Amino acid sequence: MKNGKSSREMKFNYNESPRVAPGHRLPETLEMPAEVHPGIRARMLIEAALQSFEGVNTSKLSQLKVTAKDIVKFRKEIKNALYAIIKEENGYDIRLRSGSIAYLGALKFNEAADLIVNIALNTRENSFVRAYATETLGRIKGRTVLAALDVLIHDSVYAVKEKAIRVIGKVGAKKHLRALKAIATADADPEIQFRAKAAIHRITTGKQLQRSRGIRTTGILKTAPEAGNVRQIGKHIKVKPQTTFGEAEERGGMDLIANIELEQRALEKTIRPIAYEIVDGAPKGVTRLILRGDRAGDAIVSHHTGKTYRIHEDEIALDIPPRKHPRTGCSLDLDLACDRHIYSIHNWLPDAPVSPVIYSVQPDDGVIWAKTGFGLKIKFYVPGKEKTALLKMRIRMPKDNWKDIQLLVTGAELENGEKVVPGFFAAIPGSIQIDTALYLQSGGACKLHSGLMALPANPIFLNVSPSTTGTIGEGPAHYNTAENKFYCYANLQVSNGFPHAVTLGPKVTARVTDGGTQKDNFSFNISTSVVPANSTRTIGVWMSFGGNTYDVFKDYGDVTIQLTLQTTEGDITDSHVWAAMAQVKLALNFVGNFSATTRSQLQSVVDNEASAIYEQQNLYISESARFLLPSTSGDFGRYRDIEMDDNKDSDCTSGSDEADDLRDDWSSPNESWLDVWCVETLSGPACAASVGGFSPVDGPTGKGGSNSGVIIKMSSADLSTTGGRNLMGIIIAHEAAHFLGLNHHGTSSNFMAASTGGSNTDITHQQYLDMTEHGFVTRFVV
Repeated sequence: MKNGKSSREMKFNYNESPRVAPGHRLPETLEMPAEVHPGIRARMLIEAALQSFEGVNTSKLSQLKVTAKDIVKFRKEIKNALYAIIKEENGYDIRLRSGSIAYLGALKFNEAADLIVNIALNTRENSFVRAYATETLGRIKGRTVLAALDVLIHDSVYAVKEKAIRVIGKVGAKKHLRALKAIATADADPEIQFRAKAAIHRITTGKQLQRSRGIRTTGILKTAPEAGNVRQIGKHIKVKPQTTFGEAEERGGMDLIANIELEQRALEKTIRPIAYEIVDGAPKGVTRLILRGDRAGDAIVSHHTGKTYRIHEDEIALDIPPRKHPRTGCSLDLDLACDRHIYSIHNWLPDAPVSPVIYSVQPDDGVIWAKTGFGLKIKFYVPGKEKTALLKMRIRMPKDNWKDIQLLVTGAELENGEKVVPGFFAAIPGSIQIDTALYLQSGGACKLHSGLMALPANPIFLNVSPSTTGTIGEGPAHYNTAENKFYCYANLQVSNGFPHAVTLGPKVTARVTDGGTQKDNFSFNISTSVVPANSTRTIGVWMSFGGNTYDVFKDYGDVTIQLTLQTTEGDITDSHVWAAMAQVKLALNFVGNFSATTRSQLQSVVDNEASAIYEQQNLYISESARFLLPSTSGDFGRYRDIEMDDNKDSDCTSGSDEADDLRDDWSSPNESWLDVWCVETLSGPACAASVGGFSPVDGPTGKGGSNSGVIIKMSSADLSTTGGRNLMGIIIAHEAAHFLGLNHHGTSSNFMAASTGGSNTDITHQQYLDMTEHGFVTRFVV
């Protein structure tokens, strides 16, 4: 019997035909001849390294098909790619920008010292990126480094200040002893005081100051449940369903919590990149930039020191006096106001290669019809000197997983600024999500997320799916102990192909069958809503079950639920399978200064994006709850940053004494829940800037002990964006699965692949079987 695992077999009595991915088709992908395009290869390999779960050292280069000699041979391409990422990346994956900064130091690009100093000192920069830039100052030489540390040890951001003090201790800067002594005696934060004392000790003796750990007299310390931690409908024994009705006999209704989240996500503005190019022909005394981006010329534009001019709908010119240039690595300070988009403007880094820009990704015929082949037209700008480009597309068709294709862009296509990719086929109507990236030989790249829609030919269509985001597996039946009922949650996505709006609701009818035999048939009302012409709308509903359907779920079975939605254009119908599933419960222990909004967003990611991965194979995260390591505890400051153990290879796989101490000293009060420790930052080797978390493989079920829980770095992603939520969902599902017994998987589309960009969500049945052996994976008990 494995550690923490049970030898009993977990059987379920399934007899329904499971949902399978529709028969979509994509164009054939081409392998890139990497040896012919080293600049493109360098950029893509660096991104893979920065998105690795473990970090990269010389012993792991072979996994990327790279040798140590390649790092020397292609040093120019590596630098160009790192500079380009720092210039371009302001997106949801914070690992890319912070990791590139860290690896500039690790690879000893000392010419980047001023760039890193500017980012560390820039108070308008993401605070965690600033922290990793500060840590990188300890790995790089430059005349401005020590002067910057004079300022950073007094910074108002905890993570920046703490890392600056550590760096001073490591570089042995005696000139800072006086300031450190003042901090060690007068700073209000006890952890900052200790860090200052540790830096003084290391500078004066050359040795590490050992932290004294008090002797516990009360056993393992417990994190505190967060007040007002509202659970999703039906998922918690103390919270009754919240509905539009409130009557106990109602069998269904609108899922208010789910609908609020769906509406908020629908209102998110799309992010459009703005790339710039320095051009000749500017008036005397100014530097002229041409900025390009989708509809940038139609936005309201202002710059505090320069003058802007509209060229056409996608281009503007910006003239800046040379003495008014932004600091290298910092924002251009250009404001673009637009109702449709949020513009992501590249940072000022003239030494980086010129970047391309993708304007749009659209159907080549203007509209996508389900069950009819279509092509995609990608419009872009590429600098004239570029002769080669690679187009990489990640596509999620309706009710399907993400798929990758990549294609070379020809010289003629580069000159025309347009590529048409034929060969797509949507088997059913619904939303199509596309992540498009254009890579250049110079090291520059551009990325764009697009949402399209396959319209029904009939012309209105209903997709029923579980409420968790994007799953193509069965939906979980949630057991509510307090009511002795099961609850099922569905998203109803309506695709409207009519040239006019259609009203949805109020009546919804549910017909439940088990192996073709009807078990239940009932109707309920929801609030009406409108889906505009040629668009989609998603609403969430809940259904409660006792009686015959309850008996099926209690016997660990599955049912097909057919839902019929009333509309002003007639009733529409679709079905999906819901099942009693294996389940795991996660205790989210927050250690650090996180807002209530951030904590709620992370819990939503756990309940939706992370759980959806498992649900494809009949396992789900049945409950999650939020806990806090109290800020009044002396451990609060120590553990909000976790220092990774460094070794001769400077990787992130050799463990962490601090993480071991955290897990040994603390746990959540829920004994049967897997502890997830959500900390602000990781520190130590360069890879700590890009690693999203870590976990033991096949962890113990007992609380306490150095391996009792998963570590997640909260500074990995922007949770306010779709891409950031997808990325964090994979990170959490991946690390929790390590704890439940899984190793890395060799397929890049699998959620246990060694690297993630936020779209590898596949899971195998064998992985499900392996996880169900763990003691933290259980079945509900009625």
